[in-house]
Amino acid sequence: MVNPAIEENIANRAATIRLNYSDKKLPDGSAILDELCHCGHLMSEHNDDNPFYPGHGRCLRCECKHYSWKEFVTKRPRIAFFVSETRMDNKGEYIALIAVEGESGFYKTDWSWGSDFKLAQEIAKERNTRLGLSKKEAAKIVCSTMRKIKMPEADTDNGEI
Repeated sequence: MVNPAIEENIANRAATIRLNYSDKKLPDGSAILDELCHCGHLMSEHNDDNPFYPGHGRCLRCECKHYSWKEFVTKRPRIAFFVSETRMDNKGEYIALIAVEGESGFYKTDWSWGSDFKLAQEIAKERNTRLGLSKKEAAKIVCSTMRKIKMPEADTDNGEI
């Protein structure tokens, strides 16, 4: 389940990191958005429980005990909303799920999108449209969470996968 307090903390930390790097660029001109730890999560996803190095504490997403720099991040992974016929709350309402491009699995939210599956799919589609994603792009992001490989471009007549 996505914890709103942790997600807000991560978003605030990410904004602070972007601000700290706002005037710095890599030699190729790319803007630095965050830093990546060896655990695979961002610096903004690590706690401030290290008194000497803020942001170098334990990871908020895994069992990593402290941040260890691997590389700069210049592009954030995309996310897509989706629903599954097998993921419902105790009232029989479909739960909104979040897929992160290239990351195995998905995140459950505490949002219920009703007991009508078609309506829940429409809500997911509308949220993805707000993120600038087409139906095809959203499907590719969801598919990319099923295996740790980069999905090839779809090559179909109707443009869907």
